[in-house]
Amino acid sequence: MDRRQFLRTGAGGALAATGLTAAGLRLDAASAIIGRDYFPKPRVPGSYRDAAGKVHSLAYFGLFQSGATPGVSEPESLESAIGRQVAINHSFRQPPEAPWAPVRDRMAKDIAAGRIPMLSYAAGEQTGIADHAAAAMARLRSIAAGGQDAAIDGQARALAALHRPVFFRFTWEFDLRYLGSAGAATHKAAWRRVRDRFERKGATNVAFVWCPSWTAFTNGRAATYYPGNDYVDWIGADGYARTPDYRTFSSMFAKANEFAANHGKPLMVGETGVHRLADQADRTTGTTAQSTWLDGIRANLDQDRFTSVKALLYFHVDGDDNPLPNQWQVSEPVDGPAFTAFQTLAAHPRLQAVR
Repeated sequence: MDRRQFLRTGAGGALAATGLTAAGLRLDAASAIIGRDYFPKPRVPGSYRDAAGKVHSLAYFGLFQSGATPGVSEPESLESAIGRQVAINHSFRQPPEAPWAPVRDRMAKDIAAGRIPMLSYAAGEQTGIADHAAAAMARLRSIAAGGQDAAIDGQARALAALHRPVFFRFTWEFDLRYLGSAGAATHKAAWRRVRDRFERKGATNVAFVWCPSWTAFTNGRAATYYPGNDYVDWIGADGYARTPDYRTFSSMFAKANEFAANHGKPLMVGETGVHRLADQADRTTGTTAQSTWLDGIRANLDQDRFTSVKALLYFHVDGDDNPLPNQWQVSEPVDGPAFTAFQTLAAHPRLQAVR
């Protein structure tokens, strides 16, 4: 399924991101859960020392790999091909339509295997409104005003019941959905309410990932949506390289890396990918454009750049190129140049952080 089509149908056109504090619960929330079990959030990877004694920053490596159930990631086949298990498995849920059980079962499977699950949870659209943008804003206003507390509380309890570290992206790429000053203000209010509801329900194991698109950092809009350090655990950014320009990893994520460092937060590349074909006529072979782009990420890691990046997740899905190119898989063909570059990237020492 095309990534944009998936986001339209799976997220109702209303996407954005959320965050918890890296230091843990605020004092008011901590007092509210006295007597409950406490389960920690995902840890922030530290560093390692190489054979020469030089210290390097560590990060998690993760995936979204589409499977039989829409939005539920099944990474095992790609893990087998590249010869390693990923640290984070990334699945999606659109409330209230999408059933929870398949996502819950997948997350439980990931926990048992030693992965950290990540759930991207869409705000959705208000029913009865034909215009998608208006429906998205109406739903976000309802969340901010407490009209969706029952659904939010239910999701908080469900994630708390996993009793293991979980990442949670609430309404990702929100800068592309909730526009202008009104959109930014409503998003911040909704974000803070969701965060507070999770704390009250004792979801101490859930780290909120506040994740706009990469353009929010380059055009300066990220700051207008930021709900404050007390409400964010991880800062995230999504960005994709497409034909014909194939924007470099550095050009998309350098400003996000700087923003995260300035706010004292770890950075997660929540979604990234490189379009497989410069020539749209042939979809069966790897290209130097794709493999070169992946090698560029590895070069940045080799040079000890992007030290705020503590998680890097690849979106391994092919779509229908409508309206934009969306062929992100590196396994066409297996053992082609793109696959080899991806396998080498996945083996990089800086991407070996584990739960």
